[in-house]
Amino acid sequence: MAAYNHVTLIGNLTRDPELTYTPTQVAVCKFGLAVNKKYKAKNGEDREDTLFVDCTAFDRKGELIHQYVKKGNSLLVVGSLKMDSWDDKTTGQKRQKLYVIVGEMQFLGGKGNGEAASPASSKVRPVAKSQPVPDEDAVEFRSEDIPF
Repeated sequence: MAAYNHVTLIGNLTRDPELTYTPTQVAVCKFGLAVNKKYKAKNGEDREDTLFVDCTAFDRKGELIHQYVKKGNSLLVVGSLKMDSWDDKTTGQKRQKLYVIVGEMQFLGGKGNGEAASPASSKVRPVAKSQPVPDEDAVEFRSEDIPF
């Protein structure tokens, strides 16, 4: 069975990125992204829904996000979904959290007031591209798996 796990989001950071390091000195940057969807309701009223997505970036991408992007800045994120599961220590219930592992990203500028996320330019510019973080459960794709 073929599988495909790919996410592309453009949104604004909901909080300043948090940067930590693993014991082997791998940078881990966690941040929240608010993604808006505008649409017209059946009664003709303009509506807007907001989806809040947690994201994690590793290595140099994480360091760049922490250095140049703050709460309210826009960011384009391309990556894959990851599910964590654990047992809640207080209730004993099984808990799960879905989040995005950042594979590629672009700084998109400031909060709309002319403030740039990157000190060099307010234009959209690629910052870091790399292979997605390897996942032992990942499925390899062959050309015969693609349905078209």
